[in-house]
Amino acid sequence: MQWITYAMLVICSFYVLKVTEVRQISIKGWTIIVAMLFIGIIILAYHIPPVLHYYPDAYKIPLVLIYFLDVVIVIMLMPVVLLYAQQMRLEGRESITFTAIVCGIILSTIAVYIYVIASGTSLIEAPSAFHTGSILDTLYLFSYLIIAVGLYVHKKYDEWGFRMVERALEGG
Repeated sequence: MQWITYAMLVICSFYVLKVTEVRQISIKGWTIIVAMLFIGIIILAYHIPPVLHYYPDAYKIPLVLIYFLDVVIVIMLMPVVLLYAQQMRLEGRESITFTAIVCGIILSTIAVYIYVIASGTSLIEAPSAFHTGSILDTLYLFSYLIIAVGLYVHKKYDEWGFRMVERALEGG
């Protein structure tokens, strides 16, 4: 499933960039990208040595590849989100839908890594924290809640927009 998710995110990013006319990222955007790159390096430096040490040889390459691709996907999504947000600002149409959904995807992708680094546990012990009411459960639920809110806003956007127009026409 993770490989399918990677493919869908890459395809989605390609099509978003295809319709985005803005091609230059602001200094603030580059700062965010560099920060995510730094976090990605920390994630890899923190998680790859235990994988190479504790896991059987058959699992080492796939797990290292998955950790690497998680970081690459998150870093790849940052410029896409930033360019899309800049495009929407230029057009005067902020898109909470896309931004919320992608932020939820990024959070769900790196939630375990954040938890492991913050709690000081190993990645091997992290699965035991699922379904225990831990902060990891909260991060996952919050990330999917962000995605759900983005999708709900998208679904209701036209209805809410028409209500605002009707109120404006009524004078109140």
